[in-house]
Amino acid sequence: MFHFVSRHTFFREVARVLRPGGALVASGIVLTESAMQVEVPRFCVEIPLCDGYGPWPDFWGEDADHRKLGSAAGLSCTCLLDATLQTRPTHRFLVPDGAEARSDSGAPLIRAAMMLKWLHDKDHLQYLYMRFDKPTSNDGNHADSAPLPAEDELEP
Repeated sequence: MFHFVSRHTFFREVARVLRPGGALVASGIVLTESAMQVEVPRFCVEIPLCDGYGPWPDFWGEDADHRKLGSAAGLSCTCLLDATLQTRPTHRFLVPDGAEARSDSGAPLIRAAMMLKWLHDKDHLQYLYMRFDKPTSNDGNHADSAPLPAEDELEP
């Protein structure tokens, strides 16, 4: 989602191209509330990620969360799973052996991977799996959708 000009644009485009009853299944990386409290200039976090991975619209999640953005585009979030704990081990594949925050290889992808690892290690990132359905009728209800579980019912 972060390769689009904006997340608003992404959800509007999804809603435009999905057929009625269609579904979008996506993953996303979002910053947690704790990241907003970090006493590091925001550009120090953003620059390595943007240099390594390209544009990341609304990096700080200030425009809205995924559920609200999808809803504003006419989509219903029918599943939202937090996969943060399951993704932590992947950093050993993304950050080369011996790479650490005190040294800088100068390689944008390594810098970006190191920043994601640092954010993840500090519990500033959340990895989400999501499903959004386009309604099958004008009333906005999707006949095949189960109700979305409450936040406290989501799997860790």
